[in-house]
Amino acid sequence: MTAPLPNDMSRIADGLAKPEASNPTYVCDQGSTRAARNLIRRTIVLRKPDADAMAADATAYTAADQVRMRSAGRVLGAYIQPTATLTAHDTNYATVSVEKGDGAGGAGVVMASKTTKITGGTNDWAAGRTEALALSATLANFHFVAGAVIGFSIAKAAAGVVVGVCSICVDIEEEGVDGYAV
Repeated sequence: MTAPLPNDMSRIADGLAKPEASNPTYVCDQGSTRAARNLIRRTIVLRKPDADAMAADATAYTAADQVRMRSAGRVLGAYIQPTATLTAHDTNYATVSVEKGDGAGGAGVVMASKTTKITGGTNDWAAGRTEALALSATLANFHFVAGAVIGFSIAKAAAGVVVGVCSICVDIEEEGVDGYAV
């Protein structure tokens, strides 16, 4: 049985994180050599550069800002940062979703979302106030593979609502080797 790979703190405690000893391999107690992996956390920002011209205008996942993931990982959280106000409504509302795709132009899978409803949604938006999106209840939905494309979509219900300029921030955790993404 091979020994488990240490995390960064145990490597530091063992004195293995010295610059002269830093390399992508770790020699286990049994003498086998394997790549030492760690997790890299970062935030990607998806931008909606223009306000909707009409309340019913939706933003398709394939037409929105997207980022291709260089390694496998998972979404830790997502939030929207509006630059304008939005009045919540229980009938005429928008659903903002962070989605992942396979990078081949197919439909996205919802990783996190939130409506602009009064009941159970974000309520009214104020410029500069952060609104958290809820992660999917399906565990597999917020994990992604290397090459996946993360983007966003905005769907409208009934007459909809104008969604202004905003940024959708997604906190992610990617797999890496010795502090460098693979």
